Amino acid sequence: MLAAGELEQRRPTEQRTTLRVPLLAPAVIVSESHSLAGAVCNVSSGGLFVTTEANHILPVGVGVRVRFQLREHLELMLYGVTRWVRMEPEPGGPPGMGIEFYDVDDVMRTLLETHVLQDAARASASYGYATLEEKFRVAVSPQGWLQVYLCGVLGASEANELGRQIVDSLSVVCRRPVRLFLDVSHYCPCPEATLCSLRTMLGKFRNLEELVGVMVGRSSVGLLQMRRLMREAGIADYLVCFESYAEACRFMDQATN
Repeated sequence: MLAAGELEQRRPTEQRTTLRVPLLAPAVIVSESHSLAGAVCNVSSGGLFVTTEANHILPVGVGVRVRFQLREHLELMLYGVTRWVRMEPEPGGPPGMGIEFYDVDDVMRTLLETHVLQDAARASASYGYATLEEKFRVAVSPQGWLQVYLCGVLGASEANELGRQIVDSLSVVCRRPVRLFLDVSHYCPCPEATLCSLRTMLGKFRNLEELVGVMVGRSSVGLLQMRRLMREAGIADYLVCFESYAEACRFMDQATN
């Protein structure tokens, strides 16, 4: 649903508050549909920057799971969101994505801060591998549709971050009725803790005065679980379900016009 021209380019507007050091590491960016080569240029306790070709850059707001190796035999798994992108090479660096970590526990934060301070003191880089696994996207289309994409099994913290992004996006959607496009084609059944967060997130749409919803998904256990969540959240009657994108797009065109 998102064309390359719709990728939002952002730069950090706030002053950086965490020290970063180089981390020269091969990286693989993984989603449900592709696996791309890339490299981690630097890392801090707050996030990292991954370089890749411009046509492989994920949009701003994509939730990812980041696995990377700080040192030999020390691999970390953290939750992150793409916060800004660089589409073309510049004096400041190559094309890539700035990933901000969230829900970092004290142990992980200590490991990151220790690594950053040690490498800053030595002025040296570490080597390892990194993987970015796409978990969710939230975007608003030019036609005013709030687009939500879910991939794989989500953790509770990922569902909470998804909810925060949806609330932020709803604040900029001015058209009524609110138009929701939910893609669960690659969604997998989630544990109960995640379902509680997703149920709360979906319940926010019940409070809207007007809602038109489209859900796309294959016949699967994940789709059945999502339909149950819709009923429990009280918005099932506002959603039309499709198994193909073509049918969903025709309906969306009619609803938009």
